[in-house]
Amino acid sequence: MRKFNIRLKLLAIALSVFLSIPFNIVSHVAAATKTSIVHKSPKYYMPGFRINLDAVIKDEAGVLCTRSYFKAKKAKNFVFVDMVPAGGDLYKATLPSPWVNSESVEYVFVVVNKKKQVARSEVFSIIEKKTKESAVWKGPGEVKEIPLDMPQEAVEQLEALKRQLAAEYKGKLPSWQSASSKGELTVSTELKEGAEPLKGFYDNVNITEVSASSEKYGMVAEGLYPDTEIAVAGGKAAIAEATGASSVGLASSGGAIGSLSWVALAAVGGGAVALGGAGGGGGGSSSSSDDVVDVTDAGESDFVGTFSALAPPRNYTEYHSIFIFNNGGTGTIEEWGTTIDLPPDGDNHTGPGGILWSFNSATDTFSFTAIDTQVVFTGDVSGNTDNFTLTGYWAQGGEATLVLSRQ
Repeated sequence: MRKFNIRLKLLAIALSVFLSIPFNIVSHVAAATKTSIVHKSPKYYMPGFRINLDAVIKDEAGVLCTRSYFKAKKAKNFVFVDMVPAGGDLYKATLPSPWVNSESVEYVFVVVNKKKQVARSEVFSIIEKKTKESAVWKGPGEVKEIPLDMPQEAVEQLEALKRQLAAEYKGKLPSWQSASSKGELTVSTELKEGAEPLKGFYDNVNITEVSASSEKYGMVAEGLYPDTEIAVAGGKAAIAEATGASSVGLASSGGAIGSLSWVALAAVGGGAVALGGAGGGGGGSSSSSDDVVDVTDAGESDFVGTFSALAPPRNYTEYHSIFIFNNGGTGTIEEWGTTIDLPPDGDNHTGPGGILWSFNSATDTFSFTAIDTQVVFTGDVSGNTDNFTLTGYWAQGGEATLVLSRQ
């Protein structure tokens, strides 16, 4: 009986402490929903070309809007582009072209759910790939959008270097950058007039101010802007009231998966999946090389390594695999899927029953054979040595596409 009374007293104390917590804090915790943002940041960018980002975004309350806030290293404040749905839980954004000597680009994903709760990702950073142009460029010091009042001579310098960059690097871009920059990009700012221009970028952009306080969700997101800028915009309380939104802090990372192009394809199949390394095989490298080259400039040794693979239009659940390509043309495959005849624990072509593979640099074709089944695939290669696509045929004549991303 004594123990029971002690427990009642402890319960009463706990209840009194709970009821003493301010009501708004209790409500905030109870109302919070889980937002998940899964994204693998690119390793670097080539200056002069747009950057394509994608992320798998989920929220149990439903997604109202998604944005990618970004800035160059030397810029003070973030601006943003809207992200667009790309099927399933996948969202994409295109950032304008960073310019030579921009050094790095920082970006953050901000998600607003249908309960008007605002979550944000960590700050990602991509570094500029050093080029010979960065060592000699002495153009206008604060380059950025194309201002109407920029002297014609300065514009000519910028355009000349832009053509030079295109001629030198257009065919050697990583998969997350666009060779073409056609069309105007809309970039938005939540800051008042007189804010700094788009520093560190040179592109065909239209910068617009978010004039309606009800849409300034970045001001609600935790730690995105300095307090001084929020005060100029009207203050936290006024912005929270205007938007009807509240911050729930950082979203769950959900576990980074694969590389950028692999995420884009896997996400359409309905979910983020943490992919582990494949066992066995030996001799392959599972780390991405800093010397990524276009497949048209590649040799067979450039493909040595471990790759995750998908076979669109199938999604991840329907088919995925892991290839290990070793030196000497040997390797392994481990396959899983629901739309092909595979055992529950996968079909593994490993060890002595592994694969033989080859790359013909003269024709840019890639072939592999599963030794134990004599299944042969030959396809044309496109992309680069970290992210490439095989478009070809199985030995029996069936068409297939395989998308491989280096782990």
